[in-house]
Parts: sequence; structure tokens; C-alpha cells
Amino acid sequence: SITFWDEFPQVPLIQATSALLGVSPLVIATGLASKKAFSDRPNLVMSRPHVAVPDIIRSPSREQIHDIVEERSATKDVHVVHGFGTSVPLQQAHQQLAGTEATIFVSSEAGRTFPFHLSALRRARHLAQSLRYSRRIAGFLAIGRGAEDYFAPLKMLTTTLPYGYFIEPNGKGPDVNSTGWHHRLVFAGQLTKRKGLDILLRAMANLKSQNVTLQVAGDGPERRRLEGLSELLGLSSKVTWLGKVRNENVKDLLAASTIAVLPSRFDGWGVIVNEALVAGIPVVVSDAVGARSVVISDDVGLTFRSGSAQSLASALDALLVRENESVVSRRERSEWAKQRLTASAGASYLVDILQADVSELEYQERFIPPWQSPSWG
Repeated sequence: SITFWDEFPQVPLIQATSALLGVSPLVIATGLASKKAFSDRPNLVMSRPHVAVPDIIRSPSREQIHDIVEERSATKDVHVVHGFGTSVPLQQAHQQLAGTEATIFVSSEAGRTFPFHLSALRRARHLAQSLRYSRRIAGFLAIGRGAEDYFAPLKMLTTTLPYGYFIEPNGKGPDVNSTGWHHRLVFAGQLTKRKGLDILLRAMANLKSQNVTLQVAGDGPERRRLEGLSELLGLSSKVTWLGKVRNENVKDLLAASTIAVLPSRFDGWGVIVNEALVAGIPVVVSDAVGARSVVISDDVGLTFRSGSAQSLASALDALLVRENESVVSRRERSEWAKQRLTASAGASYLVDILQADVSELEYQERFIPPWQSPSWG
């Protein structure tokens, strides 16, 4: 049997995985007591159309968790747990699984490194939890390069393999040459300090190219301050504030843009990177974003130093020039992303890991994440 434990499970990935394995998985969704996850992460948690929906237990009780683990505790039973006890149900699951013969994999993003004055305490707590269960883990699936560094001590105790988030591709396809004579940047996310929109605004004020506009999709507590900063920097005519935008409309927005920017001071992954590349547009992301792992070439995008508006401006100027000169079409970029960053690609990679003998996991070079395959051209 195979059991997935997660606050907000990647249902399309799980469906694709179960189809490849020929088994019906059990999904324990500890964070789906409300509909919030479906509005926040629809490309991750919504079911794939025309595919059987796996059994999902939402917000399980302590008794349910006990019974599930007891029924699925043999060596042949595989458990994929997201996080090292980030919630009470997952803590209970870890504690009970540690006393069984089941095969356990744990996936996790890096813990938040922002705000900085709390990051050291947070990391110490996460490391203590991870080391507590490490000797019972067959493999650690590190979501984003940041997780490999954040949980570095685990490498001495268990196999660490690169991992990520994978989306269900749908919506509008690439809109080739849609922006006409000017370049349109797009930011989609909550307007909080962590998301770093202020860094992007300061970078825009220092771009060499003048034919650049920005569309901001999202809302949050920092909106009024950011609008004031935009006006102070003389960007009022170049920035459009769209407010909260429905997910399907974000896809259209991406397809009609030149570059997607994720300037976060910290982001465990950043699913907007998957969505932008599937839409056919390149990305510019900070080096504090987990999804920087997928930015393997200039065809995909560029990274910049987190917190530095100057570094971001340089990356944008460089990519804007390359976009003008690029002979690579948006359709090629979109096809590359669909083959590497979607549920089907993630499932093939995960199944390769789950079907391997535990001793084989030590040979990490065998398990190459799909996005590390060569880019096109």
C-alpha cells in the first residue's frame, strides 16, 4: 500500500503516481478542513479531470491516525510524509510510524528564513525534529535547493534527493508576441514583505529599458505602502494593481506577459514559476526561492541575489535583451516545462524512487529530477 500524509496534498501528482504504480493510494489531508487550500493552491490540490480521485481522509482524529498506521505498518507499506511534524496530526503520524517496519519517505521545503531574527530558532526546532526520526527514513525528498542546505545534517544519516512541486497543466497556452512594442512584467502573489514586491518596484525604477510595465496580481497588508512606494519612485503610470485575481485569470495574465518575477525574501518553492514556464514565459527569481532549482539555463530564466534591487534590475535588463534576441519560441519553453514541471513528470520521478531498493537510494546520481534534463536548443 502507499499512503500520502500532507497538510495540502498534491492530488494531481498522487493521481498520476497511483496510475503508474497500479495501486489506489490513501491520502491523509491534515490541512483540508476548509476550502482555503483549493482557492490558494488549485493547481496542486485539485483533482485531475477524468481520473479517479484517491481516497482522502480530511483532518483525521488521533484514533483514525492510530488505526491507519497500524493497518499499514509492514515493510511493503510505503508512507510519504510531508514535513517533520509541522502539525499535531503529522507529529503523531511520525511518532507511530517510527515504531513500525513501514518504508518511510519524508518531503519538505526549507523552513522560513524570514524574518531573520526568528529563523535560527525555527531551524533548530526543525532540525531537532528531523534528526529524531532520521534513522527510520528511507529517503528525504528535499523540495528546492534551499531544503538541501537547510536540512544538511540529514545527509549524514539518510539519502537526500532533490524534489519539487508539480502542477496540473491547464488553461491558456502561450500567447506568442502578445505584448507588442513593450515588455510586460508580472508579479502574482500576496502583498507581504516576505514576497519582496518592494524590491521589484525599486528595480523597475533603475531599469535601462523604458518600455517596461508591471502588472501586480494579488492583495495583502502591504498594498497601501507598496502603492505609495510606486508613486514615490515615479512608477504610477507603469504599474497596474489588479487586486486578487482568480487562478484561471492568472494563467491568462502570464500567457500575455514577457517575464514573471518572484522577488521573495523567502519562498519554500513558488508554484508561480511552474505556471509561468508552462505558459511559455521565462522567470526571474531570487536565490531565496526554492524553485530556483529549475532555472537551469538562460532559456528558462535568471536568478538574482535576494533583497538586492540592483541585482534584480541587472537580471531583468539582461533577460529583456535576450528575449528581444531569442530565437527560442514560447511554445518550446512551454513544452519543456510541461515535460518536466507537471504532475506526470513528477510522478515518473517519484515512482522511480519508490520502486528502488532502499540500498539503491545511496546512488543518488541515478535519481535525476526531471527539470535537470537538458533544456532545448
